[in-house]
Amino acid sequence: MHDALSDVSETLLAVCDEVTRLQHDTEGHYPPSGEAFVRNIRALLGLLADVMPAAFKQAVDDEQTLYDLEEARWEPTASPNYQWGA
Repeated sequence: MHDALSDVSETLLAVCDEVTRLQHDTEGHYPPSGEAFVRNIRALLGLLADVMPAAFKQAVDDEQTLYDLEEARWEPTASPNYQWGA
């Protein structure tokens, strides 16, 4: 969940940056209503931050930390059941 939420934010910010660049390059003509779109997406990102309870965000962050620690301890095995390379 942590990565998915980060990906959503990063992707939407990248889209805003691209639309802003296009608006600048075309003197506000393309894409149509680009400025309003960017404003709405930024408001949506703000809303997402506001509606996500602190306890939920903390639980997601804690779960990601545990996952990262478990993954760091994991060692590949030579077992014939190991399917992801050897």
